[in-house]
Amino acid sequence: MTQVASTPRKRNRGRVGEKRKRREVFLEMQLNDDIEKALQASGGLSLSLYVARILDALRDEDGKLPVVAPGLEGLKEVHTKEAA
Repeated sequence: MTQVASTPRKRNRGRVGEKRKRREVFLEMQLNDDIEKALQASGGLSLSLYVARILDALRDEDGKLPVVAPGLEGLKEVHTKEAA
């Protein structure tokens, strides 16, 4: 079996003493590929720092994070076993 080397990433850490919460998400393969390209184009940022910077920029625009409508036509909730 051929093993693909993972993309090298810089260690991007947050502020000292800042508490963190681990979250797990399941993404469509195309979205995952798009994110990987964006991480590379952003200088090899970690996913955590990339998402944090996007959310900070969105919060800076309106003083809060946007609310996304729950009705997403064509999508269904996938339980962990199905997504794996």
